[in-house]
Amino acid sequence: MTASILEPLAAEWAGEPALHSRAQSWSWFRQAFGEALQGHAVAPSSSWAVDEESLAKAFFAWAELVELYTPYEALDAADFRHFILGLLLQKLLEAQPPVLRDVSANAAALPLTSFVLTLLQALHSNAGTAALTLDAAALTGPRWASYVENIAEDSSTATCFLDQMTGLQPAWQSRSLIEHRPAMQKALALARQRS
Repeated sequence: MTASILEPLAAEWAGEPALHSRAQSWSWFRQAFGEALQGHAVAPSSSWAVDEESLAKAFFAWAELVELYTPYEALDAADFRHFILGLLLQKLLEAQPPVLRDVSANAAALPLTSFVLTLLQALHSNAGTAALTLDAAALTGPRWASYVENIAEDSSTATCFLDQMTGLQPAWQSRSLIEHRPAMQKALALARQRS
């Protein structure tokens, strides 16, 4: 099994009005996270053990960052979505205790990454932008192994790897700074020209 967009869920979520706001609601997020985990169950009777407190901490830390970076949404909404979902992946991966109990960090990377990819796809569809095109090579083999190894050492690389998975150019040197992302650099330059 590889990380992927859970298409039925992405389509369902994309149909919800104001998905961008709903995704920042704890009750919606918690339910959506559970649905995504069910989509990644190894067998119909299996389930993932979620540390609800850890999930809540990761969610609220992420929601604060979304609020902080919201002014950038007006410059490039699609790139903003990529960045904030990369931050979500980072917060889910670095949560202590781990969001998913009783599994290794390597095993947890798969459903956590798929959840984020699915939510990103849903947000793009809900906004009327083009669907994601995943780089299959980034989701399997040596590149996936590199991703898992690197995020275990430094979860802040999650945004860059998410960019690679979705065909965007990562900003490795300044991955935590939205204004240094290639698309945001272009948008900022354009905004300066207009003013």
